[in-house]
Amino acid sequence: MKKFSFLLLACLFMACLSVSKLSAQIVLEQSYDTTAYNFTYVKLQHFGEKYLVAGTKSNMFKIKLYNLNHSLWKNISTISVPAISNPSFGNLSAKVLFVSDSLFAVDTLIEFMFSVNYRDTSNNLNFDRLLTYIFNENGVQLFFDSSGIYNPYYQGIPSEFWPIVNTSQGTKMILFQQKPKLFASKVFSLPGRYLNANKNYVLDQAQIAETAEKMQLYPNPTSDYTTISYQLPKDIETAKMVFYDLNGKMVKSFTIDHTFTNLRLSVYDLNTGSYYCQVEGENRVLSSKKLIKIN
Repeated sequence: MKKFSFLLLACLFMACLSVSKLSAQIVLEQSYDTTAYNFTYVKLQHFGEKYLVAGTKSNMFKIKLYNLNHSLWKNISTISVPAISNPSFGNLSAKVLFVSDSLFAVDTLIEFMFSVNYRDTSNNLNFDRLLTYIFNENGVQLFFDSSGIYNPYYQGIPSEFWPIVNTSQGTKMILFQQKPKLFASKVFSLPGRYLNANKNYVLDQAQIAETAEKMQLYPNPTSDYTTISYQLPKDIETAKMVFYDLNGKMVKSFTIDHTFTNLRLSVYDLNTGSYYCQVEGENRVLSSKKLIKIN
């Protein structure tokens, strides 16, 4: 009996060690206070992967973007929207739809689109209305229309409804915590990779890495010409090869397809310095390399 009890305790001890070891592979990286905000992972065309915290507070629209190491990258908190502070608007709800750095304008300023839905009580109307705004990070209104998304179940940015994301710094799990007067979004690092990721939301980093490996610039550095070899994914018919200076300004752009796998480019018209050469398609960066122009 004593021998059996000893074996049972030993088995339980080993099981606990196994569970502890397995749990240790899933590590909490950071917890964000999202009591008044939404939280999600986004991919910007020029500035890469970020964590996004967005919401309305004190009649102001606030957005914070964090790097994947959770350091603050950009704080946007100066956007005042007239509809939010209008006293005749009841049951108002403002939700972020998209955040980008190149979708709504040709510059690389952060821009965001959000939908407002409210009950218009002016002149005893008591009528539901929809509004759509697009602003950039400087508070400049790029677009407005008195229409929007009517979906009572839509919660705005994709948030925790897609909990697993593949990033360039490993696979992350984003979970939502709800307690009385406290809401939090937690980011965990995972040891594996999600192979069946939803391509409409999660980055297919394996495909991006494959096309990036096949992109080469030679010679580099160069003073006159460089040859750029590339390969597009099979599911993309055409793409753009775009060159940016270090300030994010586009200096050259070419359309490419599967007909050729290289492009010979003159750099005589470029100033001495460093540039980013990117292949862009389907609203994502497929590959990127640095080009150095010398005298």
